[in-house]
Amino acid sequence: MSKILFIFPILLLPLSSEAVPLAGVLQLDTLSFNKTISAFPYSLVKFDTGYPTGEEHLTWGQLGADLSQVQEVVVGEVRVKDYGDKQNQVWFS
Repeated sequence: MSKILFIFPILLLPLSSEAVPLAGVLQLDTLSFNKTISAFPYSLVKFDTGYPTGEEHLTWGQLGADLSQVQEVVVGEVRVKDYGDKQNQVWFS
């Protein structure tokens, strides 16, 4: 019985970690996008699904971490949801 209780939280970890923001990557939305981007001379912004996963997503996180020490550059991500409240759909309507 204790093994089942121990395994259950581990099974939930991949589901809950998908939406966790990446270190070094600023999460942007329709309200913060222009204000944040205009504050930096250079901006790298990725538009992605509401719950991005995979190697490309992890590579973007590594880029954000690598560029975090460069003061003139901001690395951001806009997560566009096509369900529910359809957050950040304004760029694609």
